[in-house]
Amino acid sequence: MWKTIVIAIALATLSGGVAAEPTPAPEAAPAAQTVRGRDLMTPDEWREHRKKLQSLATPAERQAYRAEHRKMLEARAKEKGLILRDGPGWRSGRMPGPKGGGAGGGAGQ
Repeated sequence: MWKTIVIAIALATLSGGVAAEPTPAPEAAPAAQTVRGRDLMTPDEWREHRKKLQSLATPAERQAYRAEHRKMLEARAKEKGLILRDGPGWRSGRMPGPKGGGAGGGAGQ
């Protein structure tokens, strides 16, 4: 008897007789892609950015430059319909690696 019931349910399900029509999901707005700042720069821009950071003498100068540079990257990301990722990448301690500190021995180590 059970065998007959199981076969009947399987056939009905495969033929679409028992299964209800799935309710279509409401169309969600496409999620904006999150990108790193580096992904928005050309290789030459990246090299110049690194040189500029290395040339600055104090942490305060570097912080001010990073804030200004980030504003430029946020504007560029917005033009492309993207979202600029928070944090400075591996230095933030949120990248994979031992103890969450990344391979560079950063904040999480």
